[in-house]
Amino acid sequence: MDRVATSLLLVACSLLFASVLASDPDPLQNLCVADLNSTVSMNGFACKQTVSEEDFISRLLSSVQPVTTPDVFVVTLLNVEQFPGLNTAGISLARGEMGPGAVNSPHVHPRSTEVFFLLEGKVQAGFVSSNNLFSRTLEKGNVFVFPRGLVHFQINLDDAHPARFLAVFNSQNPGAERLGSTLFGSGISDEVLKKSFKLNEQTISQLRKEFTG
Repeated sequence: MDRVATSLLLVACSLLFASVLASDPDPLQNLCVADLNSTVSMNGFACKQTVSEEDFISRLLSSVQPVTTPDVFVVTLLNVEQFPGLNTAGISLARGEMGPGAVNSPHVHPRSTEVFFLLEGKVQAGFVSSNNLFSRTLEKGNVFVFPRGLVHFQINLDDAHPARFLAVFNSQNPGAERLGSTLFGSGISDEVLKKSFKLNEQTISQLRKEFTG
């Protein structure tokens, strides 16, 4: 990553740290590396008793391979479950690889604001608030903010070249609910879907097959 890209990424991270209302509660100690094997049930993860420098480094994002296949989108999450050192830090990341023309379909993060940093390519990004669409075309180095809990999306506008992005979240586990699978892959009754979206049974059946594999 060049110097300009690095500077912009630091700005993106600063926006999250400067948030007045944090998505996660403030930590009560200097560090709390997640013990993913603990049987303790709590809203989060218990702390490991013994930690080392290795608990605070992740090499997962450096191993991500570019995606060049058209219409293929791959996201690599780096939250507390993949990186236990993030436990109680109130932050997580994701790296997205978008093949030519690929879309990151409409979804929400119920527990986090997202700062979207475009590493490479040309992408349209947008979110919806009270039925109003806020959308812009982004180029390399641009940063876009998706407010917490709002439906948002990205699409690679280039049909010949891939796009890459880094997303930063102000939650160690922001969650993601995709509209298609949530509505048509979750078991909501046909009657509810018919009356809500004015769809016939055949269309609903086709959509269920699409979003349940």
